[in-house]
Amino acid sequence: MLFSSLSLVLLSGIVAADSASLSPSTSAPATPSPTTLQTSTTSAAKCKASCKLGMEFTLYSWTALEVTTEIVAATILYIVDSSGATETVTKRNPLPSNIELPPTNTDGTQIATLTYAAEFNVTTTKVLAYPTSFVAYPAEYSWAGTLPTTDAAGDSTCSTGTATMNTVPLHVPTTTQGAPPPPASDDPKGYVWSLATETCFTDWVQPTLTVPNHAALDLCTTKPHCPQGISAQQTALLLTETSTSHR
Repeated sequence: MLFSSLSLVLLSGIVAADSASLSPSTSAPATPSPTTLQTSTTSAAKCKASCKLGMEFTLYSWTALEVTTEIVAATILYIVDSSGATETVTKRNPLPSNIELPPTNTDGTQIATLTYAAEFNVTTTKVLAYPTSFVAYPAEYSWAGTLPTTDAAGDSTCSTGTATMNTVPLHVPTTTQGAPPPPASDDPKGYVWSLATETCFTDWVQPTLTVPNHAALDLCTTKPHCPQGISAQQTALLLTETSTSHR
C-alpha cells in the first residue's frame, strides 16, 4: 500500500523534502507565571485611551522549499502481452539517507505536528495540514498608559498603568486558524512546502473573538511586526521513470 501511494505521488510530480526541513518546531514557548496587574484607577467621567499593548504570539505558516536536486525515486514498467492486456509493475528505488517522504493524512496532503503553550504551564499538540496556518496566542499580555474600562460593579473608570508594562492573564481560548490560502497549483498536496515558525508582536488580530474586561486588546496601540523572518530551506525533487515492454 505504501509503495502504491508513492507511485501516485511521484506520478503527479510531487516532491519529498529533507526530514529535517519538514519537522516543525516542537519546543513550547516559555510560559511565565501570571503576575498581578498594578494600576491606579479613578472615577473620571471622561477617560481617553492612551496606551500601548504588548502581545507576543507564534505564527505557524507554510513556506516553499527550494528544489536543489532531482532523484529518480521509482520506475514504472508497463508490460503488454499478446492479448493486449497490460500489467503495471512499480519498482521503488532506495532514497538517500537524508531524504524522506513527508508525513501525510489520508487525503495524501502533507501534515506537521506542532506543540505550543495553550495556557500557563500547559502545552498541547496540534496536527496541521497544508496549506492551513495557525496562530497561538499567549497566556498573558501587557499594557501601559491610560485606559477607560469598568470596575467590578460595572461602573466606568479610568485605569492608569505604570511606566512599565503591566502583565494581565488572558484566560480565553487564544488560538485561531483562519481560512487557509489556496494551495499551490503545481503542488496541491504541499510536498515542496515546510511548516515554519515565527514569533511576532502584534495588536489583537481576532476582533471577532469577544474578550470581556480586556479593553486594552481593543483600545491600545501596537506596531505589528515579526522580526525573525523565514529563510528558504532546500529539498529534492523525486521523479519517476516509465517504460513499456511487450511479450
